[in-house]
Amino acid sequence: MRWSHGVAADDVEYAKVAYLYTQVLATRTLKTNEELARFMDVPLSTAKERVRACRKRGYLTQPGKGKAGMSIITEEAMKVLSGIEA
Repeated sequence: MRWSHGVAADDVEYAKVAYLYTQVLATRTLKTNEELARFMDVPLSTAKERVRACRKRGYLTQPGKGKAGMSIITEEAMKVLSGIEA
């Protein structure tokens, strides 16, 4: 998942990040953001910023306290992803 440097990402790209984030969460790793950064081939700080942006756009729910309260992808993000042509 590579974004062009200096080009603003669109809703589809953020929805993809939200989806990937939930897939990493499903592996129950203790280092979710680190794994996400590795999959996206970006620095950890970039991965964290993209997750924050997903939450701000309403593509991920706000996390609760503890592991049981992790973010999940929202219907809004799924609608964006369903509009992608294969």
